[in-house]
Amino acid sequence: LGIFSIIYFLFEVFEPIKYKLFTEPKEKILAGKILLKHGKETLDSFKLWGDKMLFFNTSRTGFISYNIANNVAVCLGYPVCSKQELTTFVNEFEHYCKQKYLAVCFLQVDNKYIDIFEKLDYKKIKIGEDAVIDINVFLKEVLPKNKDMRRIKKKFEEENYIVEVLTPPHSSNLLRQ
Repeated sequence: LGIFSIIYFLFEVFEPIKYKLFTEPKEKILAGKILLKHGKETLDSFKLWGDKMLFFNTSRTGFISYNIANNVAVCLGYPVCSKQELTTFVNEFEHYCKQKYLAVCFLQVDNKYIDIFEKLDYKKIKIGEDAVIDINVFLKEVLPKNKDMRRIKKKFEEENYIVEVLTPPHSSNLLRQ
């Protein structure tokens, strides 16, 4: 009994290390390939950051990037997979989370997928909104009329800040900066 306890203890201690060293790098590479094929949302670049876990569907053609907070699997955006796989994949992830006693939340899902999530019995909650402005209208109409904005603009000019609009493709030097 003592030897089995020691072996079990060692296995439990070294399993996370084994995952970090051997499994996680392979999963990140696979997730990167899936992102290239199916990634379409602005949040996709954050899905592979080290603060998130990855859940792959059984066919390993899609993944969900998530973290756990207060027994809730908080998923960043919708699953990265084909639209045809989405419903099955969400059900698969729900089953996985249910086994771990976790509730599931998808954060910042694009409007084009809301109907799919509503059919899966998810409720939507609107939290904020992205701002989209026409920079030319802002510079010509809003900035001249707003005293605080003029003050900020003047301060930036005094400190020699400049604004440039750079369009891709970007040079290696620029990307290193």
